[in-house]
Amino acid sequence: MGKALPCRLFRVGCIRKDLYEVLETEEILFCEEGISGWILMKNLKAPGRRSWRRRSWVVGFLVLTRRRLVAYVFGKPVLDVSLDARELSGVGVLCHRNRIEISFDPSLFHDEWSGEITLRFKSPMAGDFCQEFEKISGI
Repeated sequence: MGKALPCRLFRVGCIRKDLYEVLETEEILFCEEGISGWILMKNLKAPGRRSWRRRSWVVGFLVLTRRRLVAYVFGKPVLDVSLDARELSGVGVLCHRNRIEISFDPSLFHDEWSGEITLRFKSPMAGDFCQEFEKISGI
């Protein structure tokens, strides 16, 4: 599957070179950039932000290395968690035919936040991601 149009035209949803170099040193197991999907926020409470239920279309990238799981949307980090951190147990990963679903409670990463955030990326390589994630995380 090709990259989403905003990634091809404006490099939105693509990995910055400096970040890619850091991720390469951690041995990349799965990397897909320019993938489209949805972010769903339920009962989100954060400083200056409240949302009962909000769903937005996104373009971003998803990277799994030997050390961490990284997800960015529109060039901003949504998830950057070490695979040996206790926070990983609070991150749910599901794979369907061509969809990767990652859900977590933002209070694991931000003390003042609460609610639930779910990322859904459409990817033909969803099966590959789940295989690598299961191997490396032991979940």
